[in-house]
Amino acid sequence: MIWFLGATPVLLVVFVQTLRDVYGDRTQEVWSWLLPTLLPTLLLITGVVAADAIRKTAQHTVSVDKFFYRLTAALSIGYLILVNTVFFLRPFSPLDPLVLLQRASLFLGPLQGLLAAVLGVFFSSKKPIENKPEHG
Repeated sequence: MIWFLGATPVLLVVFVQTLRDVYGDRTQEVWSWLLPTLLPTLLLITGVVAADAIRKTAQHTVSVDKFFYRLTAALSIGYLILVNTVFFLRPFSPLDPLVLLQRASLFLGPLQGLLAAVLGVFFSSKKPIENKPEHG
């Protein structure tokens, strides 16, 4: 949920900006920056959740490593705050919008790589837990 809720505001803002022609003939460049910033992780999460839903059985629940859950959540929230900040503070920046995006890539790219690694560990840390039988 963190990723879907965190990505929605910036996607909506850029969608509205596209309709308002804020970037003019450079709109495609903005989307070319934004989509690779969000979609790989959103698609990874969606794929894992869908695969889990397909093979889920009533007898099993899963647990994940608590440390990697917290680390993944914190990095995800931080990353999404930074991505949103780039667009919400853009009107206050003296930089050309595309220069601002290029500069943001300097720190977002490595952070996205770290986040992908942590997500991989998080998803691979899942372990099935047998439901205990109820005593009557």
